[in-house]
Amino acid sequence: MAYIYGVKVTAIYAVTTFVFSMIIGWYLDKKNYKEQVKKVMIKGNLPEQDERRRKDLALNIKESIKETIDLIRSVLVYILIGAFVGAIIKEAVPTNFLTFISDQNQWWVIPLAAIIGVPLYIRLSTMLPIAQALLVNGFPIAPTMALLIGGAGASLPEIIMLKSIFHKKLVSAFIVSVFLMATVSGNLFLVLEL
Repeated sequence: MAYIYGVKVTAIYAVTTFVFSMIIGWYLDKKNYKEQVKKVMIKGNLPEQDERRRKDLALNIKESIKETIDLIRSVLVYILIGAFVGAIIKEAVPTNFLTFISDQNQWWVIPLAAIIGVPLYIRLSTMLPIAQALLVNGFPIAPTMALLIGGAGASLPEIIMLKSIFHKKLVSAFIVSVFLMATVSGNLFLVLEL
């Protein structure tokens, strides 16, 4: 992210999402949302497997390499999809449409971008090239960041998955939290005039 948008934008993104996440977590804890978690069984390693792994350096290295390769495989396809969509936006989306959006009052474009971002099935690694293409074509950074945070913060498949472990009230709180985080962060970028 720092390579694409610069250190300043990345630092603001990291700090705002971190602070917002902490505040939201604190608020949900204070309002006793832990009661909204369903009873689920969590699978994991047996204690004797964990102890064996901690004692065996070669096994640790082997498992770490395997997990790294699995992670690269799981993310690579999304990066390629994001680069492909970004290239299409850069080359196919009419720049006059993006100019029209950028000329609008961003105070309403930012929440709209957050609303569009929340249900998208986009990982951060997929969203970065798309956001870069929008910025190159003249789309303002404030709504771009709202779209980025909304898209990376929640997605329709993720919400469906969360529905299996959370009750409706907590799922709704999660969606509202991501929307608010995206909107406030986008407005922060607008106020800072980045």
